[in-house]
Order: sequence, then structure tokens, then C-alpha cells
Amino acid sequence: MLYQMKESGQGLIEYALILVLIAVAVIAALLALGVEMDALYGQLELYFPLHELGRNFQG
Repeated sequence: MLYQMKESGQGLIEYALILVLIAVAVIAALLALGVEMDALYGQLELYFPLHELGRNFQG
């Protein structure tokens, strides 16, 4: 019975490590794409200025 408890604890640690690795990969991807997304947002803002959109929504 003690051996089975050790295995379940080990499985929990393995799942935690997988979640940490996934989180690191997501953060790295967001950091890598962040500059590109900022440039894309800047290009979209040239075509659709936010101050004009706000004026249209307010009336």
C-alpha cells in the first residue's frame, strides 16, 4: 500500500512539471509574438484610428 501512495505522489509531480513546461512555452510564445502583434496593432490603428471609433460609439 505504501508503494502505491508513492506512485500517486510521483504522478502528481509529473503532471505539475508538465503544466509548468506548458506555461513556460506559452509565455515564450507570447513574448516572441508580442513584438509582431504590437506592430500589427499599430498598422490596424493607422487604418482605424481609435479616437474616431470612440466618437462614433458616443454619438
